[in-house]
Amino acid sequence: MKINGIVIFSLLMFCFLIGCTENLQSDTSGWKLVERKELPDSLKPFLTEEDTLNFHLIYCFAGMGANFGTRKQYFEVKDSMFVFSMKQNSSFEGQAPLPTDTLNTGYFRNTTKDSVLQIIQGLEDSIITKRNLEVSSGGIVTLTLNYDGHKTLFSLHNCYDDRAQQLVELLNTYIPGNQKLFIYDFPAKEYGIDF
Repeated sequence: MKINGIVIFSLLMFCFLIGCTENLQSDTSGWKLVERKELPDSLKPFLTEEDTLNFHLIYCFAGMGANFGTRKQYFEVKDSMFVFSMKQNSSFEGQAPLPTDTLNTGYFRNTTKDSVLQIIQGLEDSIITKRNLEVSSGGIVTLTLNYDGHKTLFSLHNCYDDRAQQLVELLNTYIPGNQKLFIYDFPAKEYGIDF
């Protein structure tokens, strides 16, 4: 079963990297991210509700190793409303999906949106990926922000990032109890979270 998980993880990483290279272009200093200003006409019929939101933020923890296929924290903001739930964010092929448990919903304050934008304002890249390949359990934290056509992605594979941690601390103000969001190196036991 462990080998299947490693194979699945490797395939997912390969697909992720292939998808990322679509927006990369080579120059004399190496690879750089190329921002696409306009959606190609061939893709316009596939626009979804998410593509038309002014503010869309997602925190997703996908369990790996022993956590693979279990329900983990999922926090989503669409414009001014948020939903916090425990959701199955990873699964084995053929595994029956676990039901999503919604824990909290409500209004996402404009002041919090402003704080989120201040945190990401100074980022040099719009895609921040960090991996710790020595840990096969734990999980992958993905933070995605779409705001007025600007996209920022944090993909943290058992790794820590200061700015992602600041975002998580803002989101945690909306979560009562001990089901707080976290970044892998964050002292999760403080909130009663146990890997």
